[in-house]
This record gives sequence, structure tokens and C-alpha cells, in this order.
Amino acid sequence: MPSPEDCGLLTGYFEGIEEARRQLEVKWGVGRAELLASADLRARWRRQCASWSEAYRAAWEAPMLTRDLLGAVQTKAAAMVRGYGALDAAAEAEGHRPIAPWVWECLLADGSVAAIVQTNAEAGAVIAEGRFLVVYTLAEVGNVISALPQALQLAKQAWPGSKFQAPKVPNVLGAGPWSDEGDEIPFGRELAEDALAGEFG
Repeated sequence: MPSPEDCGLLTGYFEGIEEARRQLEVKWGVGRAELLASADLRARWRRQCASWSEAYRAAWEAPMLTRDLLGAVQTKAAAMVRGYGALDAAAEAEGHRPIAPWVWECLLADGSVAAIVQTNAEAGAVIAEGRFLVVYTLAEVGNVISALPQALQLAKQAWPGSKFQAPKVPNVLGAGPWSDEGDEIPFGRELAEDALAGEFG
């Protein structure tokens, strides 16, 4: 393991690459610029990523950060930053348009905000903005709908226009929203006790 000073140096190079990645993803979406690149550029980029990873790992695993190890990290880090720039330039040269996600936001019961986007690339762009959002793609929303009990799914088919709503009003016994784990009978406590006494008394 390198000294604390060398660890800070290595981390600095890593953070520089991460910032270049973040900027590219804000513009093009997560992984999208790489997919928009030509096969040749994409292959060269992936070789570069593997080369950087190898140099960075070797530097961290060495008992001491030598001049050669540091030189390799510096060279590969610079190449990674240039590579992100090359992906950006290639996407623009091919006439592709930067991502501009449509985002639908809604307030959840716990006070957090959910953002719904179409794809993972768009999700990455929204997350990279740094706002405190819980981001879901349409595919994830579809998975949630598929996981709903069949009775609820059929309700939307049987009654077009029906809505799912979170419980907001306490039940009549003042015990909060009903749950499926053993709510009390939803009419007055005394009436319930009288009914039970009349039947089993």
C-alpha cells in the first residue's frame, strides 16, 4: 500500500477521470456515447479502460509507489480523459443529439421525490444533476406494476379511470391507515364488542 501522500496523489488522478466521465454522462447519458461510437473507436476505448485499470491497480497494490508506476498512472489517466473527449467529439461529428430527458416527478408518502424517465441513459443524466431524487425508469415502473396483486391489476381493467391512492385518512378507530396485518373491525369499538357479546355471551 502506498504512503498516505501517494494515496492522495493516486486518488486525485482517479477523481479527474471520474469528473470527465460525469460530464460526458450528463451530456450523453450513461454509456450512450460509447454505444454511439464506431466499432473501431469503441474497441480502442475499451482497451484503454483496461490499460488504465491495470496501471491503477498495480500502483495501489505495490508496497511503494515507484517513479515507473506513477508515470504509468499519469500517462493512462491523461489518455482516459482524452478518450472521453474523443467519444464526445465523435458523437457530435456523427450528428447525434445530446440527451434531453423527459422527467416526471411525484411526491412519495415519505416526503421524497420520485423522478420517472424512459431509459437508463436518461436516468444517469438526471442522477448526475445532483438533485435529491429517487430515479426510476419506465422498465422499473413496469416491473412494479407486474408485481402488484392480480386483483389490483384487474381493477384497472374492470374500472377504467380508477386510481390507486396511498391511504391518508386514519381509520375510524384512530389507529392510522389499515394494514393487512390485523386491523381492528372498521366500525365502532363498542358496536363490535356488543356484537361479539351477543353472539358468544
